[in-house]
Amino acid sequence: MQGVKIFNKYISRVDGDRCPMHPTCSAYSLQVIKKHGFFIGFMMTAGRLIHESNEMDYAPLVKVGDRCKFYDPVSNNDFWWYNSNNLDK
Repeated sequence: MQGVKIFNKYISRVDGDRCPMHPTCSAYSLQVIKKHGFFIGFMMTAGRLIHESNEMDYAPLVKVGDRCKFYDPVSNNDFWWYNSNNLDK
């Protein structure tokens, strides 16, 4: 988690807002690690980075500030964590 915070604080400021996704990959990483813990969060972050270009084929566009970005929240990717029996209740 500390690595993501360092990336946000130092590298993102220099690199600029180039991420086409909302939330950004670093924000997504912080959210997923907080929600699922480090190991699963790391795996889900890696999965998002690997499949980011494919996700742009399916994700809806949302307006963020003056730009349109592809909407891909944690909740769209952690559906497999939930038991379908619990969803029916």
